[in-house]
Amino acid sequence: FAMSLSAANPFQYVFSHPPSMCRVSAGAAWRLLFATVCARCVVEGARTGQSSPFDDFWDGRQVMTQSQFHALGDSFWPMKRPSAKQLLHEPDKGYAPPILSGWKSIQESYMKKENEMHQQYADWLVKVWDAAGKMSFPAKVDALGRHPIEYAALLVDAFTFPESGDEMQSRFEILIETKSHVKTAVEQDWTDGRFTHPGVKKQDFMDLFLNKYKKQIPGEPWGKAYVDYLSALWTMLAPTSFGLDKRTFSQAAILAGEFHFPRPLDALNDFDHAHVELEKAWSAVPKVEGEDRVNQNSFVTYFEQVHSSKFILDPQHESSFKQAFKTHLGKAFDVGISMMLPAQKTTLGRHCFRYAAMVANEFYFPGSGADKLGLLEPELG
Repeated sequence: FAMSLSAANPFQYVFSHPPSMCRVSAGAAWRLLFATVCARCVVEGARTGQSSPFDDFWDGRQVMTQSQFHALGDSFWPMKRPSAKQLLHEPDKGYAPPILSGWKSIQESYMKKENEMHQQYADWLVKVWDAAGKMSFPAKVDALGRHPIEYAALLVDAFTFPESGDEMQSRFEILIETKSHVKTAVEQDWTDGRFTHPGVKKQDFMDLFLNKYKKQIPGEPWGKAYVDYLSALWTMLAPTSFGLDKRTFSQAAILAGEFHFPRPLDALNDFDHAHVELEKAWSAVPKVEGEDRVNQNSFVTYFEQVHSSKFILDPQHESSFKQAFKTHLGKAFDVGISMMLPAQKTTLGRHCFRYAAMVANEFYFPGSGADKLGLLEPELG
């Protein structure tokens, strides 16, 4: 307790007050100090490290449930808990070390304030989960994959109470500083915003990133989903009317680019590779018996199997996305057939198949997030 009351010199409080004010035995005081020093060392060591309680979760797991996220997020609380000095500070009266003879009332006041702040932290975890769930379309509420969770973990680690005066860099800030290209991009976003207010307002924030990423949004329902995501980010990181300061703007700017934008393969960016892949597809797709041609059923079934892994979504939406892709494949096959008009054909030869296959591959598959901070990169060694 004395350690938290006087961070600069933990022994100052106990030994600088007269005996009439310190009704705690010397032995008890030393035991209290020793326990607090040990606890503080553990906390500070965890804060400065690069690990988080989320790191070991993924062994053999693909998704994390909301309850698991909150349980792991709450394990950060000992590192976030303000000191007694911060908890007992009264803005109108300033801070005055309490008389230890009133220990019970001090303890009650401490616990009450800590419970209030713990609830603030729990509310923060709810907002973080909500924003992480909106990182993809369709938005997810029950379970999230590794990409959104890793970025949510950075937000959990970056949480501080405004009155704590904690200037220790979070893991989020350390990653920004160590990745020069990310830092440069964030600085450019800040410059491009031409913000006229000390704090970045919601509409200015949303307009900036809607314009920046408009080419990656093919239309609805992706557009509305991205608007909802940006709104959740701003609400989470700018809970007051002031808006985003530069620190929270940097976090929001990175997260704005981590939305799961739909990603076509865009074969024309690497046509040589696309040519090889199309030849492989022609060799592998089942042909009509006795002919070197492909019917619609074989065409659709083949590409459904090739791209099945791109539709790892929650069960509620996976079937609707797969049905949409099946419809697209039917239309892609029709493109190949129409290339032979006015001849009336029902199967594709090698030439028309390759162009139909290229269209089939350019479906807007659900994205997986850019991972600009490299959180999903495998560790070396």
